[in-house]
Amino acid sequence: MPVSPVNTPQVQYVQTFEPVNVKEYPDRYVYTYEEQGTTGKKIGVGAASYFVPGLGQAINGQWGKAAGFFAGINGGWLILGSTILTPLLKGIRTISKNGAKTTEEQMEKITKLATKNMVGVVLGSLALAAVNIWNVVDAVKNAKSKRDIVVMKEQAQLQAPKQEQVNTAA
Repeated sequence: MPVSPVNTPQVQYVQTFEPVNVKEYPDRYVYTYEEQGTTGKKIGVGAASYFVPGLGQAINGQWGKAAGFFAGINGGWLILGSTILTPLLKGIRTISKNGAKTTEEQMEKITKLATKNMVGVVLGSLALAAVNIWNVVDAVKNAKSKRDIVVMKEQAQLQAPKQEQVNTAA
């Protein structure tokens, strides 16, 4: 015989957060709680990471990730820039050595070299764009807000809240 959901008691868990830090002063306790960031903070760290890679992670306190994203993305752009500039500089050097008398064969070599590098430039640009998107998503996903709760010693004892079980049966 099937059990009716109306007669079945339901147990629901109310989530309470553990403080990440508790400071004791002579007259009070200060509990520091960490919770999901507000929408404004998420937008802020996302925009910061978009314009300066790793800045959103730095705001979130993730210094290792911040350094990794900053060095990785900016280093990638430097390598990509050198890939683009190398054939152009070789071409300019060739033209300056010969004056305005560059042959069609020399210009064809320069064009081939630049075209050959364009495949690497396009793939490198796509890879860096993907890493930058990952950078922004990671910053938004890990955005947290901290809040302090001050409790006077006369009013409370020092104890961390635990997860509570609440019976919601009618």
